[in-house]
Amino acid sequence: MEFDTTIPQGAPVEPTFRLFREEAQALMNQLWSCGLRPTEAKAGAGCLVATQHHLDDMRKIVFAKLEIDQP
Repeated sequence: MEFDTTIPQGAPVEPTFRLFREEAQALMNQLWSCGLRPTEAKAGAGCLVATQHHLDDMRKIVFAKLEIDQP
């Protein structure tokens, strides 16, 4: 983005643009469908996989200790 006007330092200015919540959500959804992801989403997905593995391990332990078959 390039601006072609000079604004005196300290002068109040209006925002360049505004988005309502619904518009921001639509923009985020469109960016997501184009393949753009938040940086932290990568870490979140990795944490979810680790949690799923942990739960699988815990289920195996519980079924073994209770001496019952897994469903």
